[in-house]
Amino acid sequence: MKERIEKVAKFYLLATTLKYKIRSGWNETHWNISNARIESIAEHIYGTCILAIGFDSEFNLELDINKVIKMLVLHELEEILIGDITPFDNIPPKIKERMGCEAVKRVLKGLIKEEEYCLLLQEFDKKETKEAIFAFHCDKLDADTWSKVYQDKGAHHSLDDQENNVVFKSKKVQQMVADGAKTPFDIWYEYDKNLYADDERFMAFLDYLKEINTFELLNKTIEEVNFMTLEKLRQKPNGILAERYINSCYEEKEFKDYYWLVKDKDGKYYIGFSPDTGSYCANYVSEEDMVDLLNDTTYSNNRADLIYISNPELSCWMD
Repeated sequence: MKERIEKVAKFYLLATTLKYKIRSGWNETHWNISNARIESIAEHIYGTCILAIGFDSEFNLELDINKVIKMLVLHELEEILIGDITPFDNIPPKIKERMGCEAVKRVLKGLIKEEEYCLLLQEFDKKETKEAIFAFHCDKLDADTWSKVYQDKGAHHSLDDQENNVVFKSKKVQQMVADGAKTPFDIWYEYDKNLYADDERFMAFLDYLKEINTFELLNKTIEEVNFMTLEKLRQKPNGILAERYINSCYEEKEFKDYYWLVKDKDGKYYIGFSPDTGSYCANYVSEEDMVDLLNDTTYSNNRADLIYISNPELSCWMD
């Protein structure tokens, strides 16, 4: 038992050094990102897994997603020993592949599933199976996405300020600039778009990135999922706390209605409906119940006994 525990600990501590290794593509000899924190290799790995899970949720992939996730979690282990080598670092692909294979064997050495994991990474490198191709796309799309994130945050330098960027020694990249590329993400977009030619979902995502501001979308999304807490609730003033647009069923027809969650002067809380449907209700609830109700995306009648009344003032501000 102790020997196996030690193997787990050694593998974990070695693999998680990727938390502290910065992605080479963002360093001073590449895109020279100006940001307080630069993405680590471990953060990149997490991003690839999230992309895979997201696509698996929204599309019928017809592949083994668990195998994909395992590939993605393991696919950068070689960088523990050889670092993050980019296509612009003058190391031939075959040599990099051989270096990576040897590094992975050293990192996995002694694990019971060493051979299984090595074979999985060889499958990833060959890009022949559905899982390997999909994982490769997630790997590349995460990098494309983060380039757009940095651009939208103002962390990229302009194309006129790339004298130390080895990427610009590429004739392909120079041609992209000559053809009209205006921003760093334009370069990323043009360079990688052909990788997704066999999967319209990834190409659609890349096109979507070009259309949006990722910083604005993130803030909007955070606002949408921002849960209420007791601390936030207690800071709210007396009166209307929140309103929710809810779907209800009435006479077999769907309609939308607002409801208000209100705190009176005594610190008591109640639920009040708008007059849109001609009904009002009020019921005092605890702080904990009020937090739950604010965080519900739909209103549930079984959360409290509703007392229907005829006084519309109870759906307004409390004096």
